[in-house]
Amino acid sequence: MPAPSAAAPALTESEVTFQGSGVELSGTVLAPAGAGRRPGIVIVTGAGPGPRDDHRAEAEAFARAGIVTLIYDR
Repeated sequence: MPAPSAAAPALTESEVTFQGSGVELSGTVLAPAGAGRRPGIVIVTGAGPGPRDDHRAEAEAFARAGIVTLIYDR
């Protein structure tokens, strides 16, 4: 019987808005719970519209690895 896996680290999630080329954009910041100061990245999608949730799995993986991650709607 395989050993039980460790529980995935808890994440915090914050909704944000910011200005980009005269338009307000909405996004989500994912971070390890109690992160304090950590490295961060922004996941930028290719051309065309696309919801941020298309990249949520990657954002959660980075956050679980200790990297604060922003995903946003284009």
